[in-house]
Amino acid sequence: TVGGGDSAGCRSIWHPAHSEEAVVDRIMGDIYNMLSQLFMYPEEEIAGLILNGHLATALDETAGIFPSLVAPAERLKSETVILTKQSDPATELEVEYSQLFVGPGHLLAPFNESIYIEPVNPMQKGLLMGDTVTELKELYNKHGFGVPEGFTDLPDAIYVELAFTAYLFYTGKNAGDFLNSHLKKWSGDFFEAVKNAGSGFYAALAGYAAAVMEL
Repeated sequence: TVGGGDSAGCRSIWHPAHSEEAVVDRIMGDIYNMLSQLFMYPEEEIAGLILNGHLATALDETAGIFPSLVAPAERLKSETVILTKQSDPATELEVEYSQLFVGPGHLLAPFNESIYIEPVNPMQKGLLMGDTVTELKELYNKHGFGVPEGFTDLPDAIYVELAFTAYLFYTGKNAGDFLNSHLKKWSGDFFEAVKNAGSGFYAALAGYAAAVMEL
């Protein structure tokens, strides 16, 4: 579900905690958890949360806490409204997602870390199943992170890394180290690839996610 890591629907992302640091970690965990789900394949549950107003509520709440998210949140909300006006918005989401991330055919914006940081040669993107995947498997196991049911891609898929980041925030571990050693090393190129592939919901989502990475 989009929003709180243990809540149904898109309940308020604000969860009372015992200290200011814990409150911030919880909020950041909720934001990264939301991003993880938004970058998953938009099956019925995910599509419903995007299209029925839950996402807009969460975006308003995050923008209310972090001013730098106001503009990208508004753009994402606008693209969501445009999407809902299509004759079959759920199918539109699936088509856009497939063209960008999973195929078939040429991918406009592959969403695996190893493709961006393990180049075969200067003229090519990298290949899957390299050292990055092995390193991430070991890191997930070390921190007790079990890949949730429904995560069918490799450990270096964007939504898996976002989910792990959320997990680190929720458990009070050092999410900053993981962000600096993994997500921030390649996500900028990924987000640019999504935005360069055209306008639409996922281009706006990439802009919002890029702004989150700067928090």
